[in-house]
Amino acid sequence: MNYRKIIVLVPLVLISVSIGYFFIQPQDYRVVFKVNTFPAVVNQTLKLWHNSTDSSLNLEQYALGNLKQQFKFNDSLHQYHWRIEAIHDSLSEITLDIKDPENSVANRWQKLLGNNPIGSRSKKNVLAFINKLNDHIQKFRIHSIEEVDLPTTFYAYVSIAGKQTSKARGMMANISYISNFLLQNKIELNGSPFITVEEWDQKNDSIRYNFCFPIKRSDKLPAHEEIKYKKLFAKKALKAEFNGNYIYSDRAWYALLNYAKKNNIEIDPTPIESFYNNPNMGGNELNWKALVYMPIKEEAIEF
Repeated sequence: MNYRKIIVLVPLVLISVSIGYFFIQPQDYRVVFKVNTFPAVVNQTLKLWHNSTDSSLNLEQYALGNLKQQFKFNDSLHQYHWRIEAIHDSLSEITLDIKDPENSVANRWQKLLGNNPIGSRSKKNVLAFINKLNDHIQKFRIHSIEEVDLPTTFYAYVSIAGKQTSKARGMMANISYISNFLLQNKIELNGSPFITVEEWDQKNDSIRYNFCFPIKRSDKLPAHEEIKYKKLFAKKALKAEFNGNYIYSDRAWYALLNYAKKNNIEIDPTPIESFYNNPNMGGNELNWKALVYMPIKEEAIEF
């Protein structure tokens, strides 16, 4: 046995490991856990949690499953790097890397000595998020995905733009406005209210959509400055049933995107939602029903 080589190699290995641990390893603390939902729900819940947490300074999305967040705790800034991956349709794995750039070396020394303040703080924060996520998952159901034919529908509508989270608020602000106009002008309804999303910015969670009331077509429809008329033409679409508060019905949009990707179906990401309950009537929100559609792109016809 060559003891001289061992004497030389051992310090080199220790130095290499130390450099890796203190200076190369990107995180001070890592948490890995699984949740019973798909990545988009984690993504959207993380944004809800960020908006409700005073210590969270900013949240930046690089992709649906790749986000960075910054927290301020006293005089320290902690960087959170979230990576969310689907294991299957109803299970995701989350890897969270946490770093305090100003105190990174000190944190790693403390961890070696059995004192891990950044770990203790991170555990509390992660548990708070997991509780928020588990609570959110219980608030809705998405099921019965299938391919259907959407019929032609004529409707009156108002155009609205804003964040996905304000979709239901925009509907509630206009439901009486449109209803009273239709009633006053004796325009006959022909089904349940619905929305058609005209533009969906998935990175910024913003949408431009029409809030619509299906009506029977007439040659004597009155003109209005804001309430317009339009026809939704028949088309093929993927359909899902959503049960829960309509604030969260966009979760079904992502479920349909996942289904389309898994089954190699080319879709147009302009969802349509049809609502079967009046939120003003209250009741158990899990009994509320919306049918959510994602139009399937038509094949180009070659001549």
